[in-house]
Amino acid sequence: MVNLLSFHPYKSGFPVTQSIGVGKNTYNPQDYKDEWEFIRRYMEEGPNNLPKLRLSTHLPMPLHGLNGHISPMIYIAKK
Repeated sequence: MVNLLSFHPYKSGFPVTQSIGVGKNTYNPQDYKDEWEFIRRYMEEGPNNLPKLRLSTHLPMPLHGLNGHISPMIYIAKK
């Protein structure tokens, strides 16, 4: 699951609703709240007042893309 922003056709001008995912995939409700709090603080205070981001790994960036494909499979396998 991911936070989803949707735009109704009367606002976007497209014939169907347009949606875009924001943030990372997560299965924890607290992660959603934290993500929206980060967005709120960015909109109100600007980028200079945000906390420093934590790196999840020091591996090269292309490997981060695999996480989005592997995490859901691991989550389903645990059920």
